[in-house]
Amino acid sequence: MTTTTRNRFPASARVMCHRLLSMLAIWCCAGPAAAIVGVPADSNGVDSPWAGVGSISIGNGVFTGTLIAPDLVLTSAHVVAGTPAASITFNLNFGGELTHRIAASDVIVNPAYHGFKGFQYGGQTDLAIIRLRTPAPAGVPIYGIYSDELPQGAVLNLVGYGASGTGEAGITRGASAVARHAGQNVADCFAFTVGADNCGIPALVGSGPRAIYLFDFDRPDGSKGLVGGTSLGPEEVTLATGDSGSPAFVQVNGQWRIAAVNTFVINATANGRAGVYGTAGGGVLLSGENGEWVRQHVGPVSALHPEIVATTVSPLPEFQGGRLIGAGLLALALAVTGRRAWAQIVTMLRNRS
Repeated sequence: MTTTTRNRFPASARVMCHRLLSMLAIWCCAGPAAAIVGVPADSNGVDSPWAGVGSISIGNGVFTGTLIAPDLVLTSAHVVAGTPAASITFNLNFGGELTHRIAASDVIVNPAYHGFKGFQYGGQTDLAIIRLRTPAPAGVPIYGIYSDELPQGAVLNLVGYGASGTGEAGITRGASAVARHAGQNVADCFAFTVGADNCGIPALVGSGPRAIYLFDFDRPDGSKGLVGGTSLGPEEVTLATGDSGSPAFVQVNGQWRIAAVNTFVINATANGRAGVYGTAGGGVLLSGENGEWVRQHVGPVSALHPEIVATTVSPLPEFQGGRLIGAGLLALALAVTGRRAWAQIVTMLRNRS
């Protein structure tokens, strides 16, 4: 490449391209990446609002699922696709650790799912339902689906069994079937949409309805992260290995409803590490066709889905100051907007080590 050609690109774009090449070198040689979370574990008491969010055990792997009926668990397709039901156990920590370990009887994968895609087209089909051999015990929360269009900037409560640590230091503990974490982030962008919905990211541009949401992990000082948008400052968290299939909740009329199923994280920091400040993540929205697919297995659900805004979900005192972060396997997206290069590594929140 001649000097003249090279100078057509601003220094910032060249630096980002070099970072991308470094990330690709790691991608080619490394196994599943580690990930981190830095919020205190939720109480495993029977009065926890998240008692119906359980861990999924497959071999040595830990994942997350949510009760949408006494005998149905909603999760991501990449967690269970191709796995015999006999190999899957859904765990509840209802008044203690592993109080109920319920075997699966069937796995229902979204028929449109054809492999992990992250936030690329096809990623919006990453949903599955596990049918349990016996129903969950009485008193365990069962969550409805929020199937309306999620407002941009809405505050989401993320709950899962992923690995833990801090946004600065990295991982300190692996995913655990008994340690449930929760915290908040914001629906910053949507794929595959027009206008401000896609935050000006070419990989998210399209003409369809909102199908995938994306958040970034902002620093505690409130400075804007990878995609901009609203920052919650020290309240923000992100996803970790083990959070595949975890719910993103909104509060409607005092009830928690599942707005999305979390499926991926994005490593786009200078050193290529996942889960530190500046990274991002997201998942599959349950509006439109996705909501219809879930409801046909659950049966009728409440039609009470009034419009929500970013301020309708209150902070959770037991998780203030938390950090939830993560990583897993790999797919690649590169977007260039004007004078700015935007390089990303998209990864599953899955690790069956």
